[in-house]
Amino acid sequence: MAFGVLFNFASNTNVTLITPASTMVTQQWFIDAVLYSQPIDLFVLTGHNVPRGSASSATLRLVYQAIRKLRPDVPIQVFGGHSHIRDFVVYDKMATGIEAGRYCETAAWLAVSGINTSAGAWNPSKPLGLSHPTQPAVVVTANSSATVSNSSNGLTYFRRYLDWNRRTFEYHTNISHPTSFGSAFPYDQPKGVAVTKEIYTQRQALNLTAPYGCARQSWCVSCAPFMSSSNIFSLLSTALSSVIVNPDRANNSRIIYLNTGNVRFDLSQGPFTYDDAFIVSPFLNTFQYIPNVPYDMAVVSHLQARIEKASLILQQAALPLLNTGSVYKKRDLSTPDFSFSSTLTADMDACVDPSITSDLSTGRSYSSSRIVRRQSTLTSGYHTTDDFGSDGDDAPHTTIPFYSQPHYFSANASFPANGSAPKTVDLICLNYFAAALVADLVSLGGNYTKNDVKDYLPISFTTQDYLPAYVKTASDWRDLANCAVSVS
Repeated sequence: MAFGVLFNFASNTNVTLITPASTMVTQQWFIDAVLYSQPIDLFVLTGHNVPRGSASSATLRLVYQAIRKLRPDVPIQVFGGHSHIRDFVVYDKMATGIEAGRYCETAAWLAVSGINTSAGAWNPSKPLGLSHPTQPAVVVTANSSATVSNSSNGLTYFRRYLDWNRRTFEYHTNISHPTSFGSAFPYDQPKGVAVTKEIYTQRQALNLTAPYGCARQSWCVSCAPFMSSSNIFSLLSTALSSVIVNPDRANNSRIIYLNTGNVRFDLSQGPFTYDDAFIVSPFLNTFQYIPNVPYDMAVVSHLQARIEKASLILQQAALPLLNTGSVYKKRDLSTPDFSFSSTLTADMDACVDPSITSDLSTGRSYSSSRIVRRQSTLTSGYHTTDDFGSDGDDAPHTTIPFYSQPHYFSANASFPANGSAPKTVDLICLNYFAAALVADLVSLGGNYTKNDVKDYLPISFTTQDYLPAYVKTASDWRDLANCAVSVS
């Protein structure tokens, strides 16, 4: 019996109807389904949802609890995804949940043995050529491997997180570089080759590989302190200050707010292409503004010095309120997320990213009774710690430095030349969170409504456009003839 359950989402369009999970589990159809008269071997819960129930938007645990209350002896398996992490959670001795990762970078493998079938139609015997799972659904020490033991209820588990790349799949299928299409399950199938060629053709037709300039260094989202020289938000703040300007209001002091989740990936040293603009910021958010907002209401004094530490002090100002208030609520996880921080917020899915942690992975192998973990040359990547310990990653990785980032960052321009603060500013933000910004200004005593929000730039200019616009005009991005590519 399977249920697909959305996370606690309330920002849907008015042409859709969402039934909250808390309501769903009380409805008669759900109760009748759980108490279905025919035997049920396994309940499966899946959906765009966080398996670990401590996230404020998570609803899978609530549904699990409702099922378990009515059916205490039937296994429950959860497959989730929303918080962009690798994670495995134990609910009880017959219920676990797994989350694969973010942006198709992980294939999660889960094996469960010992499920009793209702009519003998399916016999979950030992899989051919594979070791039987041996770990019961018991939380183990965070930095240890899952222990081998017998499960009192007969259910045993095994989980593994595979890096999503060709080398991983070649390793696990024992198929490497086939010489002909006659090989068993080769990776270079004719249709696949044709798709690759078509993608290449379209990339050329769309000029995705056309260079706009040369990135003289690499900038990362979270491997460097917020607003440091290697942190991408320092670059983007410079770009925003340079190109987000309405010619009719160019002389007005302005502050520009973006949410950090609008930025999806690092920018590597080397030629900056049209494609890189989408890699960094794939969204089509537009720029709106509220004119002539009192400066003291828009931003605290010495804000940049504070946010460089990525630890904003809550004061009566718009940016700290955005970072701590009306849009996002911090997630509290009792165990570390694989390689993302435990302060993940998943309430607004469109533009929120968790961050990469700095745990160090070490290689490990098991006895012949366990599935063997691959050993390889260490590369930078994820290190997962979940309810089964720290042995879930298929390939060991070295550490990725992590520095937490706030939910929002800012840029300013046309401030007084003498260094003084302006009396008022044009407060610019994305259409994505303009309503939340209005609410925060009202909470600070401002007399604002949604009618005060106007388009600052034409709606054809979006967050996909400001970085390319900056690169095209910045003098230190011009040297394409001597453009070194990062090898890290």
